[in-house]
Amino acid sequence: MAVIDFCLTRTLVCDEDTNYQSLRLSWASKTSCNQRKVEEEAQILHSLLAVKGMPGKAAGIPTGRAGRVSRGYCYRLVHKDFWDNSIPDHAVPEMLRCPLGSTILKVKLLDMGEPRALLATALSPPSLGDIERTILLLKEVGALAVSGQREHENPHDGELTFLGRVLAQLPVNQQLGKLIVLGHVFGCLDECLIIGKCEKE
Repeated sequence: MAVIDFCLTRTLVCDEDTNYQSLRLSWASKTSCNQRKVEEEAQILHSLLAVKGMPGKAAGIPTGRAGRVSRGYCYRLVHKDFWDNSIPDHAVPEMLRCPLGSTILKVKLLDMGEPRALLATALSPPSLGDIERTILLLKEVGALAVSGQREHENPHDGELTFLGRVLAQLPVNQQLGKLIVLGHVFGCLDECLIIGKCEKE
């Protein structure tokens, strides 16, 4: 049994200046490659048993992630020096790569306190600058309320608005979510969904 691995993966990244998300092809981490090797070997073994008319469960092969190991070869199509020196050991956590808008809205929706304090307890906490930038963006969109006086404005927190409660439930970024909500309010939802789809692509 053999597995061929190009050591590549698509990761969701976000541009700091534009806050635009996109999938980019990048080198997978060593832990990800090792996990893929085990999963691919198990899938090949299950396929071979299915061709022989014996399901994997009947052969005593577990179908979950635990214990899916079998003998075989894994060919990684990168040079050994490149694997040792350039492939990262672990992937960058998604919280450090992606926008925090949805996370902060969920924190506010669940009334878990100030987002900065809660996110600081994460294993890989985001930077204070990312949190401030996200709070400012949410206030610009209208998901968080802005106080009338500038000197009393908290750059790390804000009250959740009705729009923010709706946006917290939508599986899109906050700008597209607001477009969909306004499209519904003004009776042009179909057109807004088409625009949103084009923006997402």
